[in-house]
Amino acid sequence: QSKISVGIGYSKNYQFLNQISLSNTITSDVWILADEEQAPTSLNYYSSGIYFSPSKLFYAQAEAYIKEVKNVRLHEINTFSLSNTYASNPWFTNNEGMAKGIEFLLRSEFKIIQLSQTYSLSEVKLSNPLINNGGSFYADWDRTFKYSAILSIQPLESLSAHISWNFASGTPNKLATFGPQPDKRLSNYKRTDLSIEYQRSYSKYDLSFSASLFNVFDTKNVWYKDLSIVLDQNSTPNQITTSPIDIYDVGIQPSFNISIGF
Repeated sequence: QSKISVGIGYSKNYQFLNQISLSNTITSDVWILADEEQAPTSLNYYSSGIYFSPSKLFYAQAEAYIKEVKNVRLHEINTFSLSNTYASNPWFTNNEGMAKGIEFLLRSEFKIIQLSQTYSLSEVKLSNPLINNGGSFYADWDRTFKYSAILSIQPLESLSAHISWNFASGTPNKLATFGPQPDKRLSNYKRTDLSIEYQRSYSKYDLSFSASLFNVFDTKNVWYKDLSIVLDQNSTPNQITTSPIDIYDVGIQPSFNISIGF
């Protein structure tokens, strides 16, 4: 209950069920069980933090962490590699990784308004003897920094509204990670979301209504870069070559939900 507190932690984790994803497509989830030939993913997790709560209106914390991970699953398509093609499975299991970062949280809470802000600096690198000659490379989900702010308003007990803004550095450009490309990372990520929720209980039933607007300003965030086959008409004779193109993430997307419980 003190205004200032500190903490340290360590955990050892094992994961026996892993999801295999393809970075350039959206498909049904594929889950892989660990077995005698594919060891479970393991993780050493070290953390420390300081927490500051001078009053009910303000709260702040800072946490740092280091994660040592072994046997991460990566599909060979995600690494532009065919080194594993003739093995029994089209994914690599002996990937090792190191993640480290520091995260900050500020939260201010008033009568009907709450503002939460988070900021993180982090790095996630992987390595595999069969990829990049054993050299380390950034994981697909690595972002150097990320900031988010969420403003929540609750004018009535049954009514609440939220607006959030997210800003982050781009993820690694895999064309540069596994090939010669000038842009090492994708462009910065920006997105604003809105949502509203109404809940009320009546004598015989409960009513819930929610509506949201994802990516309000329809910002074009680059999901990944890919190579496209093009015809080079500046050469004689014309030649077929490849050119990097941007593939964008989801744009503006509204949704709503109505629920009645008896």
